[in-house]
Amino acid sequence: MKLVVSENNWAFEHLGPFEWRFFTELPADAAGESVDAYCRRRLLPDPLDVPAGKRGEHEDFINDWNEYVRPDLTAGFREARERVAADLKNARRAAASLPPTEEGHPGRISVALDGVEAWYSTLNQARLLLNEQHRIADSIDNFIEEDMSIELQSDLLLLLAKYEFYTAVQAIMVENLMRP
Repeated sequence: MKLVVSENNWAFEHLGPFEWRFFTELPADAAGESVDAYCRRRLLPDPLDVPAGKRGEHEDFINDWNEYVRPDLTAGFREARERVAADLKNARRAAASLPPTEEGHPGRISVALDGVEAWYSTLNQARLLLNEQHRIADSIDNFIEEDMSIELQSDLLLLLAKYEFYTAVQAIMVENLMRP
């Protein structure tokens, strides 16, 4: 995979089959379609971490948060996911007029420069939810035995690869697209 930046857009080119697969799964991962409701709440936690008995002292603040902030955050997250989904759809449409890659998927995703924040947000949502559901950050050391042999099931390897891919893409974006 290669990042190409031009005056009006940026693109990931030379995508392999796993990179394409991970990108196509990104909107669903960020929406939390494969995680339970408890984990989805991780994206919008309560604004205060206070014991239940003291929540009444902060009732106005919590009500304002739920009335004004939470809906805006929810809408912003949804709009970011929709932008990424639209960019992926456009990549498929653009690829339809070109010879297919050997792997049979679009080899390129091009995004207008103003899509950087939506992509970064969607990647972040996906990483948070995958980690919350599967405890990836806590479990990475558990994947490797003391003798450094790796005993992973293929689904765990794929999950870890996806999580690390999303992390790497975010780092690439920060380094190349989000600096002034």
